[in-house]
Amino acid sequence: GFLTDRYQEGLENDFEELVEQVEQVEQVEQVEQIDAPDELGTESASEPDLAEFLWRSEGVAIAHLNIPSLNLSKTVVSGVGVQALRKGPGHYSHTPLPGMPGNSAIAGHRTTWGAPFGEINELEPGDEILMQTVQGSFTYRVVEQMGGRGHFIISPNRLDVLEQDFDTYPNRLTLISCHPKLTAP
Repeated sequence: GFLTDRYQEGLENDFEELVEQVEQVEQVEQVEQIDAPDELGTESASEPDLAEFLWRSEGVAIAHLNIPSLNLSKTVVSGVGVQALRKGPGHYSHTPLPGMPGNSAIAGHRTTWGAPFGEINELEPGDEILMQTVQGSFTYRVVEQMGGRGHFIISPNRLDVLEQDFDTYPNRLTLISCHPKLTAP
């Protein structure tokens, strides 16, 4: 946990800098658009690629997660590899980023490495989950699962929770952790 706390301090600063960079780029683009609108509607070769601010290398800060009911505030990293999850909750890179259409999925340890999702089983329907990315702030609400709780338990090889099913809850956030507590499955 001590090492994860140190990682989180650096990641929080990194994420704040990332947000500032995006804001500066957006301000420059707005000024350029006002001063010299592009008549052809094409991007100039000197404009930065905004995708670099969205899709980051594994283990790099990409978002901030806040769950008030659990008193949880963590910086989320890109990827769910062993090294990435030691730094904090990790975003499954093959799912959309929080705030984008689809099912965004984030994994976190429940016991070790700071246990960001140590109390995930205490989430109740209606609890808010706040996500900030470089695209803005997004609020999710925990929906009722089987048995009226805010969570459900699956086998470790059940990957359908990551599917991009747009019929039910088209824009959602899926939080994933181990069960039972003190185990790794």
